[in-house]
Amino acid sequence: MNYENSILLVTQKPQKIIYCLDKVLKEYHISIYVAKSGLEGISKYTEKVPTMVLIDNNLPDLNGMSFTSILKDTKTGHNCVVYVFNVDKFLQNTKADYFFPKVDNDNLTECLRLQVKAFFDKRALQSQHSDEIARARLKQNEILPERVETNIFQVDNVYSPFSELSGDGLDYWTGEDKKGLYGLLFDCTGHDIVSFLQVGEIRALLKKGCKYYQSGVYSNLSEIMKSANEDLFALHGDDTICTAAVIFYFDFEKNILHYCSAGIPSFYIKRGNKMEEILMENYLIGYEPDVEFDEKVLELEDIDEIIFSSDGFSELLFKDIQDTDPAKHDDVSAILVKLKRNIVK
Repeated sequence: MNYENSILLVTQKPQKIIYCLDKVLKEYHISIYVAKSGLEGISKYTEKVPTMVLIDNNLPDLNGMSFTSILKDTKTGHNCVVYVFNVDKFLQNTKADYFFPKVDNDNLTECLRLQVKAFFDKRALQSQHSDEIARARLKQNEILPERVETNIFQVDNVYSPFSELSGDGLDYWTGEDKKGLYGLLFDCTGHDIVSFLQVGEIRALLKKGCKYYQSGVYSNLSEIMKSANEDLFALHGDDTICTAAVIFYFDFEKNILHYCSAGIPSFYIKRGNKMEEILMENYLIGYEPDVEFDEKVLELEDIDEIIFSSDGFSELLFKDIQDTDPAKHDDVSAILVKLKRNIVK
């Protein structure tokens, strides 16, 4: 049986230490169990692997530091933190995490209390942080769009965070008649919990604008970018963080791609076996409050595939990677649209 938070105390005189630790034990619901010799400690350790072991160096059978090295070299030894107290001299190959010199009992118990509290304070914060990250990762994955395939096109995505959370965001969806394809892709700074929160904000602003465009409130994509930029400055003022983004609309009835960039430098098109880079220019969202964004159009007549991506993807595509370069150094995101040439006219 393993306790979530537990301490094994190995000493012949445990009463004062347990009394001093009482408030910490109750605060973090820590189970404590006692062994009065090294052999008993080994037995209790193997029975209930603890979070922490407090070992008196003066044991009746084993030297405390010898006992410590035995524990740390076991299969589970790296999973617990080990403190040795009443240390008057150090032995070679001692593997405790912390040592306390031999002092009077009052100072010893107070030092142990402070160290134990600091350890479990930190452990609680790490656990809370891990839970937050896990929830954020789940939410991040839940909002990713699925593959869409019609008799006109097929669209997939690549979404590969650099670490646990991504600073990139993407989305796409069809019109009600499934003859049009709307989408957005953006790249915020960083890949942590702060970036994750920024991703949610940017996605909401761009998605709202795209829905206005889809319903006819906005007449072109430029208005979406301009509105998102103005909203960011209204919310954050001079603290607005720049974001690179691109939005697009495939009008398959007219065989035209409409697109508008805010700092995404290019996208790729494929004609037959040849891949081409289409350059784009515009300000980043959040760069200045009063800027205009230009919508562009592209005829789809002989295009087989179009790729919109963050720079984490484009910097790897068709580039000569050197031996000293990392295989991946940023979030990687892309939207891949394949056109079915026998259908598109």
